[in-house]
Amino acid sequence: MKKNKDKYFLSHKFTGLKYEDINKDLSYIRDELFPSNSEYFCSLWMQEFFEKNNMSEDDIYKYCLEEQEKSNIFIAYITSDKMSKWMQLELDKAVELKQKIILIIKQDLIRDKKFSKFINNFDEIYSFTEDISEIKKL
Repeated sequence: MKKNKDKYFLSHKFTGLKYEDINKDLSYIRDELFPSNSEYFCSLWMQEFFEKNNMSEDDIYKYCLEEQEKSNIFIAYITSDKMSKWMQLELDKAVELKQKIILIIKQDLIRDKKFSKFINNFDEIYSFTEDISEIKKL
């Protein structure tokens, strides 16, 4: 029997970060870290679509949740000690949907108390210092 293609949902914080930096890192995750024959959804890459369709923040969030429900793997990309409200809701949804959950986190945040309560929810954990290309599986 043919296995269905994996679909990854990339969750990230965008507020306060430069588009170029977050796009570089998320593109690296998509292109280098996981199989190229997979499908990906990332709201960062949908900005033009959202703007073209005059979508409100609530419309965007609803759209993203619908895309998350079509995914079987959830990636939480964390570079700041401040997880956004949307990331938290997406992570809760991933647990509810029983998606495989992968954490990609900056090394200095691994022991942060804010994230320690989530660590047990992750199936795989990767960390990196400043450069995403130096990522390591823990």
